[in-house]
Amino acid sequence: MSAKILKLRKLITLLLKYVSFTMISLAVSFISTFVMFPSLFINNYTNLKVLIKSKRVTLIGMAIFILVFIVLLLMNKNTKKNNIYDKRNSNIELCRIVCMLLIIAHHCIFHGGAYNMPEMNFNRVFSLFIVPCGKICFDCFLAISCWYLVDQKFRSKRFLKIWLEVLFYSVLFSFVSFWLGANFTFRNWISVFLPISGNSHGFAASYLAFYLLLPFLSILSNNLTQKQARWLLILLIYFEVISKLIGAYTGYYQPLTSEPTLFVLCYVIALNLKRWPLKICENQKLMIVIFASIWIGLWIVWYSIMQNPDRPLLNYLLITMCDESSITNLLAGFAFFFFFKNLKFKIYPFINYLATGTFGILLIHDHNFFRYVLWPKVIKSQEWYSVSGIVFILFVISVVIWIYFVGFIIDKIREYIAEKIILSNTKLNNYCDKLDKLLSSLEIRH
Repeated sequence: MSAKILKLRKLITLLLKYVSFTMISLAVSFISTFVMFPSLFINNYTNLKVLIKSKRVTLIGMAIFILVFIVLLLMNKNTKKNNIYDKRNSNIELCRIVCMLLIIAHHCIFHGGAYNMPEMNFNRVFSLFIVPCGKICFDCFLAISCWYLVDQKFRSKRFLKIWLEVLFYSVLFSFVSFWLGANFTFRNWISVFLPISGNSHGFAASYLAFYLLLPFLSILSNNLTQKQARWLLILLIYFEVISKLIGAYTGYYQPLTSEPTLFVLCYVIALNLKRWPLKICENQKLMIVIFASIWIGLWIVWYSIMQNPDRPLLNYLLITMCDESSITNLLAGFAFFFFFKNLKFKIYPFINYLATGTFGILLIHDHNFFRYVLWPKVIKSQEWYSVSGIVFILFVISVVIWIYFVGFIIDKIREYIAEKIILSNTKLNNYCDKLDKLLSSLEIRH
């Protein structure tokens, strides 16, 4: 192939890249104005002249376009420099992204209040359809994390990194929430500085607590036979899942369950399925059917309970099927994970890089205090309840993309500033290495 043709190919590839970056930037810019100025679209969404004449909207839109374009260039540059993004499985990283998008949609509907609208119109029916995906994707995140952790050792630096991230967002967005009018007591302010036992995100606190148990779980799992692992799984399912089914029926709940126990259960499920695989999990069509069937089934339950709130059976199903430790959500979450895991995918560094922000995005938009000011005061979700069905769907999609993108930018800024300064400290790294060696020696002695 001649040098001229190669040069032309490179030029076309570069041109296509910049065109795609421009289109993405335009889309995010439009979506941002759609979310930030709801009244303009709600009242005049068919009148483009109003949008064009608004100087404030135009200037903000242009600023967002430039910002997004710069961020895309930096992301592209970063993925080329850092080959860590070339080693991850893009199919599983895509699963992370899809799960986070669906979780944001769930929070948009749930915390935004749309699922509880007074009328059973199209918007409310659509909202109820979105509700089940939140808990399902929560369990899918657990499946992804535990799948990797089964073969990993505890790393004190990794724990510190996550702990600092949770602390950073807990404190920062408490101040943001306070600035936006949220009420805080003295005890609240103390709690935001305690990532595990304080008022931080439940998933994050449980993950940190679970990760501290990993050295001991590793010793246990490395010495389990298949039969022992299966019996351990049965016991944990009884404690975490079946005890709730019994409690919902008898009206008395034994205190056997917790989020850290749910993490341990998912770890043991992943251990069983990874060490001693089941052929059924390799059936992609079956996995997506299980996922979709449970989602639709849960939607029917939500819809039915809203229509007939006094039906005992429906109330029992709602209590036992819609929690993250329910058998339905666990099945759907792991099925969704295996569907993506079995996809035959090339490695896409850009997808892998985009997936690195999912944990930070969760901590930002679902912050225990910020969530109560984000939806009514920043997003103003209540203003969208009465719009037409198509506009409402566009609103939900726009909010999901906007929150993901804004959260991703914030997380990368935090990562660049905070982690580069703190985690690059030589003394701190030496201390972490000594602690890891100590834990490794305990495993060897055992």
